[in-house]
Amino acid sequence: MDLASPLCVQESMQKRATHPIYGYTTYPDKYYTSIQSWMQKRFDWCIEKEWIVPCYGVVPSLNFAIAAYSKEGDGIIVQTPLYPPFVHSIELKKRVVLDNTLVYTKEKYTIDFENFEKKAKKATLFYSALLIIQHLGYGHMKNWHVLLRFVLLRKY
Repeated sequence: MDLASPLCVQESMQKRATHPIYGYTTYPDKYYTSIQSWMQKRFDWCIEKEWIVPCYGVVPSLNFAIAAYSKEGDGIIVQTPLYPPFVHSIELKKRVVLDNTLVYTKEKYTIDFENFEKKAKKATLFYSALLIIQHLGYGHMKNWHVLLRFVLLRKY
């Protein structure tokens, strides 16, 4: 789904486009401190500057994570419906997609935890962070019992 960018973003992009050099962007300290402050305020989590690795998009970041934390033939759980490039990233890296399709009932999606647990036994890579991001849109992670079930599945 495409939405119009806010005016402040459009203006910022136009201002940046007037600079004659487009590549090799440096990140000022305020870039890192803003992320650290947000993580502290939002999640009460103090992160180190060295933990922050700038990346130009969710899909490239996902590709880096797949390459760093798995090897060819490893199983990676996804929960569809899902943004197609996420699944494609797994396939491009020659990993096995383990689909735990979300169940649509009463106008909302729910997680099939029994099937997820079966998939988790086969999965080499367990994307707990990706799962949280993915399901923020479905509203699941507002329910702590859902998050706790994911944590308990970490035994696999």
